[in-house]
Amino acid sequence: MYVSEPEVERKALMDPAAYTLWRQDIIRFADLDVLGHVNNVAYMVYFETGRVAFLEQLGRPPRDREHGPTFVLAHIAADYIEELYYPGTVDIGTAVRHVGNSSFHLGHGIFLGGECKAIATSVIVQVQGRPLRAIALDEEQKTRIRSV
Repeated sequence: MYVSEPEVERKALMDPAAYTLWRQDIIRFADLDVLGHVNNVAYMVYFETGRVAFLEQLGRPPRDREHGPTFVLAHIAADYIEELYYPGTVDIGTAVRHVGNSSFHLGHGIFLGGECKAIATSVIVQVQGRPLRAIALDEEQKTRIRSV
């Protein structure tokens, strides 16, 4: 994913005001690594919580690619800003950053007590068939994506 000004985007994603959709998730004991803090893989699960909630808002759960177009995660990149520890509850923000022809980019933030602990950007592509091929978003879909 190309971002013309990465530092500007990073700063924007660290601001809770950037997000339009919020979900919560608990920090599980199983999320910890040998060092006693939340493992990087668990952050991806937290980002997934936000991403799936976004797709559900579109009315398009991520399944059933045989019977019509569906969405798949094509790319995700994360920046880990500060460690998380058990126990706790994280707030996960998600927002649209860009809408393209067959894909859209989401920004995600994980917050604890109002402080940003990690950010991510992801690219979601509308696909169909086997093998998967990208399918253009129509104008109604683009409008709906921008409105979440």
